[in-house]
Amino acid sequence: MNIIFLDIDGVLNDKKYLQSQESVIRKIERDVLFESAQEAKPHLNTIIKYDMLRINMEKLSMVIEVAKNTASGVVMMSNWSEQEYYETFLNDLYELGLPIVGYIDGTTPFRGSLIKKYVNEHDVNNYVIVDGELAIDYSNDLLNNMVLTNYEDGLMDRHISLMYGVLNRYSHRR
Repeated sequence: MNIIFLDIDGVLNDKKYLQSQESVIRKIERDVLFESAQEAKPHLNTIIKYDMLRINMEKLSMVIEVAKNTASGVVMMSNWSEQEYYETFLNDLYELGLPIVGYIDGTTPFRGSLIKKYVNEHDVNNYVIVDGELAIDYSNDLLNNMVLTNYEDGLMDRHISLMYGVLNRYSHRR
């Protein structure tokens, strides 16, 4: 099995995209704060709508295409994993075509050890890490399988080419 370890911020979104969504995002944030102030739990649909607005669908489509063309599953590794409704959000991404097979805690600066653990515990033949930042413990073997994006631009065509290059290798280094 091929795996794409996928971050969200700086990959599926970027600074310019988030700025273009700012007015809608701010309205939802105000609604959520108002609901919280009323001591009512924010509505699930409002939270999911908020999260989905922060996903650039063009970038998501690019990842879906790579996953499909390389028979890859996706393991999410985002700071968003601390959110109460994260699994529901992932289900929505799955319904859009992202072949999510799991997630790891993205809040830790030690993502590298979690990636290695996942690779070792599952039948992973090859993998690529698509992240908008470097974790503290990304060792050389992980960096050989990494595609580094940035918050300014997010996922771009050149990153897609690199993803294909890593996923089309016959073997990887653990």
